[in-house]
Amino acid sequence: MFAIALTIGAPALAEAGSNGEASAAQGENELPFQPDGQWRLSSLDDGCSVSRDFVRKNDRVTLSFKRIHPASDVQFAIIGGPLSQRSGSLKAGFSVERELTDYRRIATASIGDREGLVFAGPLFGSADWDESDDLAKQTTDFVAIDPLETQITLRTRAIDKAVSALDQCVTDHLVKSGLDLEAHKTFETHATPKDIKDWARKLQRDYPNDALRGGLQGPVPVRLIVDGSGRVTRCDVTNYLTALVLRQTACDLLVKHARFNPATGRDGQPVTDYYWTTVVYRMSGRGFSSDAHGFQIRHD
Repeated sequence: MFAIALTIGAPALAEAGSNGEASAAQGENELPFQPDGQWRLSSLDDGCSVSRDFVRKNDRVTLSFKRIHPASDVQFAIIGGPLSQRSGSLKAGFSVERELTDYRRIATASIGDREGLVFAGPLFGSADWDESDDLAKQTTDFVAIDPLETQITLRTRAIDKAVSALDQCVTDHLVKSGLDLEAHKTFETHATPKDIKDWARKLQRDYPNDALRGGLQGPVPVRLIVDGSGRVTRCDVTNYLTALVLRQTACDLLVKHARFNPATGRDGQPVTDYYWTTVVYRMSGRGFSSDAHGFQIRHD
């Protein structure tokens, strides 16, 4: 048996579980990785990312975080270093957080011959949203601990400029899609689903055969761009933790079938809006699979 559920109107879901202690003792011989170069901004087809290299003796680690919308959840990547690639979970976070976040869905990725981990959630997992700007200025390190208690500390220092550049990049993407975020604050109404039972049925019947055969399942959190006619013109997935075939299918079907009552501006005219939803592919008796197929770090 299988099922596809549609979470309507919810923000993108964090892929984080319960929280762990941020004060886990650093090994006596564990020195922090020091930055090697500046933060690099990349504008991608489906969002923007910033990345930076860190070194300790002969080891090199790349830290990356990617988002598709200003202030949204991010997809983290830690490439290289001693963390276990087969752990299935990870505690991680910035030094200014009250506690590290326990991530329970981890995918693997690589840059060349360096293997790494991909996971997703809020930029500051244990903090309130309105604290983020101050925390970005105050942080000094990013810490990650695997289930074997292997720990790495990356000496990031303040990340406020990197986050500001990241959010400006994704804002520019939205402008290209016809969305004005400042005007968005004054919309009279926002896009709402239309005939949702009809297009939910169409998603339900189209569980990809390759995914069924491979036992692939999981949530696909997306942001839809809805134009003034109520049609979806763009679908972006917030993270790569669910199999590529499910991510592609969810977006293809939403663009094809989803219909909305369009948003209206202050003058009452239809305008372009965005809408968050999550398509959940699930099979009975199976846990969610993880797959970072399509992960990339590009240096612009």
